[in-house]
Amino acid sequence: MGSSTRAATPRRISSSSGTPGAAINRQYIETAVCWAESEEIGQTTAYEQWPTAANKGELNRVLPTPTHYEQAAKMATPEDVAEHVVCGPDPEVHIKKIEESIGKGFDHVCIHQIGQQQREFMEFYRKEVLPHFTG
Repeated sequence: MGSSTRAATPRRISSSSGTPGAAINRQYIETAVCWAESEEIGQTTAYEQWPTAANKGELNRVLPTPTHYEQAAKMATPEDVAEHVVCGPDPEVHIKKIEESIGKGFDHVCIHQIGQQQREFMEFYRKEVLPHFTG
């Protein structure tokens, strides 16, 4: 497990534009994904590197030390993590997850790629996912 203690579950963050008199209320969400050559490889990678994605409720926000995260991660199964992390190379699954966030009122969706295949993930999103959301 990595040393990060950052929450992998969606969270809502509001901010204003900083402009006097502006009434902008931006809604941000972070969504964990694991692009990989197959769904199975993605699920394995997500489980091995980000098992805290399976933590429910406020757990990721209240655990005080990395040791506590490691203990909580031992309770997760690969299936638990797969329920919360979009895995694999199917662009429709990634698009659907983003659309779900937009449907819930979020106007900024931050994608967190789990694993070492960052370049492949970026290329996949550039070619297969992001064009769905641009005019």
